[in-house]
Amino acid sequence: MTMDELFRELKDLDFKANKLLKSKFLDAEAVRIYNSQSLNLKVSLMELAPQDEVSNHLNEISEIDIDGPPPISDLAKFFGIITFGIYTSNLKRYKKQKYFKKLVSRTKNQWITIEFLLKA
Repeated sequence: MTMDELFRELKDLDFKANKLLKSKFLDAEAVRIYNSQSLNLKVSLMELAPQDEVSNHLNEISEIDIDGPPPISDLAKFFGIITFGIYTSNLKRYKKQKYFKKLVSRTKNQWITIEFLLKA
């Protein structure tokens, strides 16, 4: 992989992250595709044997856990019982979206840092 191809892949990944972050509803499949492209780019970049600082940032990039949004509290479960599950289902959906956006944003920022280090 040449440096031009690498920067093209980084721009593509940045574009997809922006698209995901701007959408109202994040689909788990779209996050899974973004995650796989991010990990593939990480492997490709590791093969190029980057500098120490770049490799440290590459090691910080981790896989996005699609099935692991944060759990809900006992109080939220109680409100869910009172509202026949409506509150709990809406809260789960909201927390899952917030969780996905936070992880996509973190991964995007890590790739931006790596791109900056490679250009310098």
